[in-house]
Formats: sequence, structure tokens, C-alpha cells
Amino acid sequence: STEGRRLVAATVAGLQSTMGGAMLKMTSSLKQSLAMMNQMNTCMEEYVRSGLVLSATLSNPKAHSADGTAGPILTVSARNTSRVPMSGVTLSVSLKTAAGAADPALAPSLSAADPPHH
Repeated sequence: STEGRRLVAATVAGLQSTMGGAMLKMTSSLKQSLAMMNQMNTCMEEYVRSGLVLSATLSNPKAHSADGTAGPILTVSARNTSRVPMSGVTLSVSLKTAAGAADPALAPSLSAADPPHH
């Protein structure tokens, strides 16, 4: 019957409208959640980055090391002062002469005796 078809069509239209509204609200909510997660991620990255303390000291160039070789000793350290543990942190150090060429004489004096603290 025509009356039955109209009723079914009106019901379907009403359901489509309701579902469309619900989808729009859900999409808006998900966008807000994503924006908040991105902001929190940015804040956490900044917090962790600000807690990473790098320091370097250079000993007296005229001092002698324990093995009897003369020369400066460079000590580089990275310390995590935040409450968030860090893993996979890599510290890379390059030593160059004043002319900019790598000095092979310095390479044997480098050691990794103390791993970075987490």
C-alpha cells in the first residue's frame, strides 16, 4: 500500500538523519580528541627534551693520562633529569683539529666506560 511505503520511507529518512547527525558529532569528537593528543604529545616531548642535560668538560691539556700519554681529556655526559625514562638515546662526538681534519691521534683515547644514565 502507498500509506505503508510512505511510512517506511519516512522512517528510513528519519533514521538516516539521526545516523548522519550522530556521525557528525562523532567525527567532531574524534577531531577534538586527536588535537588534544597531539598537544599532549608536543608537551611531553618538550618536557623530556628539557630534562636531557648534556655537559662536556676538557681537562688540562698539559695533564698526563693514566697510561702515560699526554693530552687533553674530553668528558661528555648525557643525563636524564625528567621522570620519564628514555631508551635508545645516542650520543655522538666528533673531534677535529683546528684545520677541520679528523685527528687520528685523538681516537684511541676515546672510551665508552660509562653508559648514559636513564
